[in-house]
Amino acid sequence: FEFLMELALSIMWQNVLEYIWHLIMHVPFVYRAWHKHHHFYKSPEVWDDLYIHPIESAGYYTILYSVPFVIRVHHYTMLSYMIIMGLLGVIDHSGIKFKVKLPFGYTLYDSKDHDIHHELTSINYAFPFPWLDQICGTYLYREK
Repeated sequence: FEFLMELALSIMWQNVLEYIWHLIMHVPFVYRAWHKHHHFYKSPEVWDDLYIHPIESAGYYTILYSVPFVIRVHHYTMLSYMIIMGLLGVIDHSGIKFKVKLPFGYTLYDSKDHDIHHELTSINYAFPFPWLDQICGTYLYREK
């Protein structure tokens, strides 16, 4: 139970900060200066996850690695968190269609969300889970 709580808190922490950081990356002058590089390909590929400006990278990796500095987590929790974030980051930019649905029908993760973000750029900022986009009205789902 403690492991699951730590993992959930870690993911929530990362999701909130990443959503805010990603919104900042889409402010027009910031987008042109730093984030546009990442959106060069409208249909993302695996290496596009690493195709980011150094300033954007500094923010992104600070958020990613901040967890043990703000939440007391066991090293197994941190390892699990990093595996989840790493795998979903690669899947988001791989072209692989991958979806995780909960038993009651809610889609927890869908790789199409990030494909749509790369295509339209003004929606689906959340990573890796769409709940903040859904709450904030920036979520778009469509069959692709």
